[in-house]
Amino acid sequence: MSNNQNQKDVVIGYITNISNENKKKKHYIKFTMISDNEKIIDGWIFSTNSGILTTPLGQALKSSCNNKTGIKICGSLEENESKH
Repeated sequence: MSNNQNQKDVVIGYITNISNENKKKKHYIKFTMISDNEKIIDGWIFSTNSGILTTPLGQALKSSCNNKTGIKICGSLEENESKH
């Protein structure tokens, strides 16, 4: 079975939380969303430039959060099961 690195995962849902922009080696924001199948997903967006929340993507994330409207995010997903 081959692993195609160019294939992107897609999640549809709405944003429930967005962090302020932070910087370590790169600028990043953290967001939480609830997917269309009711899963809670934590995600990060990284950039070499500051101002992530002023980009079209940042504006779309803020709009989804403020208005509880759907958003489709494409990227790379990893599933981590937490054991409590």
